[in-house]
Amino acid sequence: MQKLKKMSQLFFWLVVTLLALRPTQDPDFGWHLKVGEYILKTGQIPRHDLFSFSLPGYPYVYHSWLSDILIAKSFRLFGLWGPTLLFLLVFVASIFFIYQSLPKELKENLIVRLTLLFFVPISAALVGARIRVFSFLALSILYFFLKDFIEKKNKFIFFTPILFLIWANLHGGFILGVIFLTFAILILFFQAVLGKSHLAPKDFLTLFSIWFFSLITPLFNPYFIGVYRQAFQMGTNSLSYRINADWQPILTSGPQFFYGILIALIIFFFLSLIVFSKAKIDSFEKILFLAFSLLTFISGRFLLVLLVILIPQAANLLAGIRKNFNFGKVVATIPFRVSILVLIFTFLGVIVGNILNLFAFYSSDKNYARLTKPPYPFAAVEFLKNQKASLKILNDFNWGGYLIWQMPERKVFSYGAMDNFFVNGHSFAQDYLEIVNLGPRWRMLLEDYKIEGVFVSKTWPVIQGLSILPDWRLVFEDEQSVIFFKVI
Repeated sequence: MQKLKKMSQLFFWLVVTLLALRPTQDPDFGWHLKVGEYILKTGQIPRHDLFSFSLPGYPYVYHSWLSDILIAKSFRLFGLWGPTLLFLLVFVASIFFIYQSLPKELKENLIVRLTLLFFVPISAALVGARIRVFSFLALSILYFFLKDFIEKKNKFIFFTPILFLIWANLHGGFILGVIFLTFAILILFFQAVLGKSHLAPKDFLTLFSIWFFSLITPLFNPYFIGVYRQAFQMGTNSLSYRINADWQPILTSGPQFFYGILIALIIFFFLSLIVFSKAKIDSFEKILFLAFSLLTFISGRFLLVLLVILIPQAANLLAGIRKNFNFGKVVATIPFRVSILVLIFTFLGVIVGNILNLFAFYSSDKNYARLTKPPYPFAAVEFLKNQKASLKILNDFNWGGYLIWQMPERKVFSYGAMDNFFVNGHSFAQDYLEIVNLGPRWRMLLEDYKIEGVFVSKTWPVIQGLSILPDWRLVFEDEQSVIFFKVI
């Protein structure tokens, strides 16, 4: 029986891994890779912009420098498969800590495991093969520490400051952990004030001490207070909500719109269960779920926290509902058996699709560019490789990371980090958007930045503006992009 139980666990985690298998499609992947390669080559952590001609030497906090090293090392060993396996390992570890936060009696529950498997491909699509998966792991560990302390008074909670120390050097999402930990402790405190908590005064002394030291340890990084300063700038930069898909509300149209709709439906479904079912959910968990559901509708940045809270609570809730009816009779019904078969074949379909998709992506550079969503401009980049590297070309913001990766000898106008570069009190992205949208100063800005070429998606109005100017000519066009050069 024990051997069968172990085989069952191994099979479960194998399925989790295969359901989470995804190619690396992060538009920022290219510049993260090159930052890591720069650090490995020079032995120095950069403190200024490495890649742009528009703001050369701009002081910048590369908050994910440690993750960038891991990406560069894995890429050096295995090509694109290296970062893919790295992100996969981190993601599966995240699911493991979420699983460990469940009550012991639920870990072998079939409904619980099916619920976790249901959320794996959804979470992988939203978080998976991207650098922010490191924050997903850290949030999962933090949630596990907190739950373990509240329910069992275990001592893992004392590792929280160390977690924040490592986290602040892996990804700027550590600030989400600060927000989550602060909010969670305040909920517990007010529950105690209202006489609805079993925690003793000494437990709150522990929690507030942990919170204080968790604010201090992120300062042990190459940028010191700079990580907090940048986190504040990023959080208060309204333009990030326009140009950066990760900051936008989950129901904003775009490549992830389908998953946004799905997450919204799941949120409303479980809200209904919480309100109308008899399953027991602690008020602490309810408040966390409600708060971060609301925040996720405001900004997608909070989706990481929501998933960490939602997945175990969804499993717990569904397992609790099962107790309220005769499950044996339900299992014997044809609809239930058909539903299970459909679920199994769906999982199999996702697994087969993931494997085939991965090999298709990595079969060639051209296929990788073509299959990425949204696709990269492979043909246009091949054209640019034959042009002078010194040309100052305004590029589409979302292609900056790809250009840095494919043409490291060429400086770019913009890339994914630059919405948080500030010029004369405003975000650099404001200048970019003014140019591509034919704002009042678009021609003046082209002159100010000494732009000699424009390489953008065909969706931007700047194409129409350049088409009628006698000193600009179209040199490349396909179904995806255009390139204009200035006539000198």
